[in-house]
Amino acid sequence: MPVINSTYQVGLALANGSRLVQETHTLNVGDPIIINYRAAVGTDYAAKMTARVARLNEQLAESEFALQLDRSGINLNHQTASEFAARLRERWRRSSQEQCARIAWWIIKRLNAGDVTDTQLRNAFGLTLTQWNALKTSKLIPMHDSWAVVLAAAGE
Repeated sequence: MPVINSTYQVGLALANGSRLVQETHTLNVGDPIIINYRAAVGTDYAAKMTARVARLNEQLAESEFALQLDRSGINLNHQTASEFAARLRERWRRSSQEQCARIAWWIIKRLNAGDVTDTQLRNAFGLTLTQWNALKTSKLIPMHDSWAVVLAAAGE
C-alpha cells in the first residue's frame, strides 16, 4: 500500500463552531500528502482519515497504472505486480477498440522485454495455457502489430 502512516491534528474552533483539521499521509515513496479541511464539531476524525486512506491508495494505484501504460518498463510503487495485472485485465475487459489495440501492443512489448511473463498474464486473465496461447496468437500479437503500424504512420 502506498500510504504507510497517517495522522491528523485538530486545530482551534472557528467562529462558526467548525474546526480546522490537517491530515498528513506518509507514502511509501515521495513526499507526504497533506490535506486540510474544516469539520463540524463531533466529527469522527479518525474514521474520516481512514476512509480517505482507502481512496488515496486506490487513486495512487490507478494513476500509477495509467502512467505505466505510457512507459517502457514497469516501475511499481503504489501496488503489487498482481494488483497491476488485475487492473490490466479489467482495463482490457472494458476497453474500446483503440484502447484494446494499445493494451495488446503494451502487453507484447512487456512480454518481449521480459518485464512480465506469460504465466503472470495468463493468471491475471484467468485463462488456461491453451486459452492464453490462443488469445496471444490470434488477438494480442496481431493487434500489437497493427498498433505498431499506426504508431509508425507519418504524413508525406
